[in-house]
Amino acid sequence: MSTPKSPPECLRCGACCLRGGPALHLEDLPLIAAGTLTRAHLVTLRAGEPAFDNVAQVMTTLHSELVKVAWNPHEPGVQPGANAFACRFYAPEGSACLIHETRPAECRALYCQDTAAIEALYARDRLTRAHIVDTRGSLWEVVSFHEESFPAATTTALARAAAHGDRIAARELEALTEAERRFREAFAARTALPQQELDFYFGRSLAQLCIPFAVKAPK
Repeated sequence: MSTPKSPPECLRCGACCLRGGPALHLEDLPLIAAGTLTRAHLVTLRAGEPAFDNVAQVMTTLHSELVKVAWNPHEPGVQPGANAFACRFYAPEGSACLIHETRPAECRALYCQDTAAIEALYARDRLTRAHIVDTRGSLWEVVSFHEESFPAATTTALARAAAHGDRIAARELEALTEAERRFREAFAARTALPQQELDFYFGRSLAQLCIPFAVKAPK
């Protein structure tokens, strides 16, 4: 008679947490409803932007948007440290999770020595902004306007071309990123929302999307 296998136990090395927060799935909606995860805790990665695929361990271009737990916040103007992209709920002391008992689905599924469960979940039923923001309200109209006016795919295409010396693309990119910067500033001034919430509603700024291409965007 075979001995039943014990459930896998986390090694608490912190490696997965240091790679970034988890993407969210439909089964994580109760965490948002309960306030465990707020919009200030989240960031939207939009279709067309580069992102690191933690399962495949490669840089890829997103074909559709996803919402994930954001990385560690840092003070404006201060260069982020070595753990800049760690999940914001990761506590280095003891390699602990600050919301372990109510952690998202990907965190519950992930076990580094057997990745079958996370691979099965990874691309299934991902949350988008439309699952969280009322699509009948005025705020959704603003989100939609931003998506149409400042698409991530256009930005990355221009940044890629500018990085290869295309001066016309560089000028177009500069104008687009500057216009998006002004849009964010105007929206923040009218609503008084913190920067972290803007990264959920509008995704990372276009200037941030340019960083992997070593192209300077207006400040």
